[in-house]
Amino acid sequence: MPMGQTIKILFLAANPSDETRLRLGAESTKIKEALESSSNPKDFTFSEEHAVRLDTIQRLILKQSPSIVHFSGHGAAAGSLVFENQQGNGVEADSSAIAELFRLAGENTRLIVLNACYSEQQARALAQHVDAVIGMDNAISDDTAIAFAKALYEALGERCNVKQAFDLAKNYIKLHRLPGAELPVLVERSGVPAASVLLLPLSSSRR
Repeated sequence: MPMGQTIKILFLAANPSDETRLRLGAESTKIKEALESSSNPKDFTFSEEHAVRLDTIQRLILKQSPSIVHFSGHGAAAGSLVFENQQGNGVEADSSAIAELFRLAGENTRLIVLNACYSEQQARALAQHVDAVIGMDNAISDDTAIAFAKALYEALGERCNVKQAFDLAKNYIKLHRLPGAELPVLVERSGVPAASVLLLPLSSSRR
C-alpha cells in the first residue's frame, strides 16, 4: 500500500422484507468497532450501503473503488446472492454477472467477504478476478456470522495477511463455542496465495 493511501471498505447490506430478518446493523457496528480499536484505525475508511439493489451495485463499485467489499445478507441455496428490488423484496443475482462486474470494475478490490448463506459458489466465481474471496458453504447463524466478521477485521486491523486473518476468525468462532466454524471458506485466486495478500504493510516490529 503506497504511503498515505487508506484501505477502503465497502459494506453492502441487503435484508429483503420477504426474507428472514438479519442483524446486519449489528454486524456493521462490530466491524466498525474492530477497526476503530485497532492499532491502525486511520489506515481504514469504512462506508456502508443498506437495502442494496441490483440496479445500484455497479454504481457503488465504480464510485467507491474499494479495496475490500463486504456483502452481508442472504444467499440462495442455489449459490446466488440475494439483493432487493424496488419494492424491497428479494431478487437473486446472476452469479456469473456478479463475477464479471469485478472483472470490469473491480481492479482495486483485493478481498471480498460474502457473509451470507450458501455463498461459496459465488466466492469461487469471484476468485477468478479478485485475489481472495471468503464465502460460506452452507447456512450460517446470525451470531456466528457477526462473530466471524468482528474477528476477521480485528486481525486485518493488526496487519495480518488475509489467510492469517481468516484462520483467526475461524478460531474465534471455536473459542466462543459457536456453531459453524467449518462453514467459512477462503478461495484464492489462481497463483495468488492468500498468505501473500497483505492489505497493510507490516510494521517494523513485526517483520
